[in-house]
Amino acid sequence: MAYCTSVLRRTGEAWFIGVYASPGQTRKEFHKLVRAVGARFPELRADVERLLADAEELLNRRNRVVHSAVANERDPDSRFYEAWHAKTDSVWPIEPEELRCLALDLALCASKIDTFGAAWEDRAERDAWPEL
Repeated sequence: MAYCTSVLRRTGEAWFIGVYASPGQTRKEFHKLVRAVGARFPELRADVERLLADAEELLNRRNRVVHSAVANERDPDSRFYEAWHAKTDSVWPIEPEELRCLALDLALCASKIDTFGAAWEDRAERDAWPEL
């Protein structure tokens, strides 16, 4: 999301690194970009809002996993584990297949965002659209 935002806004590498390195900033900047695209180009509003919704849902799922600690195996002979999420003090089962699906969903969403950014960049160059 940070890369796509930096491409669409033509901000450069330093801006991208600063946003990417700041927790929570990527989502905030992408959200602002989606609002700007939707306001200037109403015909793209539904597409960019869907990208934002998908990205936010996946980030929330990802953050739950990343910010949890594997507590223990549920059963000694099982391949399933439990995780403890400190912020919510909740314990939840981890299933490897669900984590694999989450990783694939994240990759697909990132690909869709990259595709949107590339299409935007091509169209902007062709049609001389102003920066966002």
